[in-house]
Amino acid sequence: MYFQTNIGRNIADVPMRATAWDAFQGEVAQALNDLAIGLTGEGTTYEVHLSPSGSWEGDEESAHLSVFIPTSDVRTNGPETANVVVELRRELRAIAEWYCQDAIALIVSSALIAPPKSTRGYKLQAADRRNLL
Repeated sequence: MYFQTNIGRNIADVPMRATAWDAFQGEVAQALNDLAIGLTGEGTTYEVHLSPSGSWEGDEESAHLSVFIPTSDVRTNGPETANVVVELRRELRAIAEWYCQDAIALIVSSALIAPPKSTRGYKLQAADRRNLL
């Protein structure tokens, strides 16, 4: 399963202080961490990724945080998984309210990874592959 949150730095049209922005990102990362533990239990390997994604006049103004959990590592069943996701939404709403945000975007998708072999018959010639590096 893949979960991504998108957050913005501004409160109305004013960027929040750098310390508040760092804390905001940290709290969203912790919410994703809590989600991963809720779905997999303790001791499972996963990573929460933070990617600054936008800037204005040189200042970072948005970011997205994500976690990928292989379906094989999910230890909850359908209803339990839904409950964990509902709890994540509650936590994100509380974080958004605390940091004076209108919303935090949440994307949830299945754990589908494209295989290395193309099913469309696309092939690179050896010379083309050398140009990739």
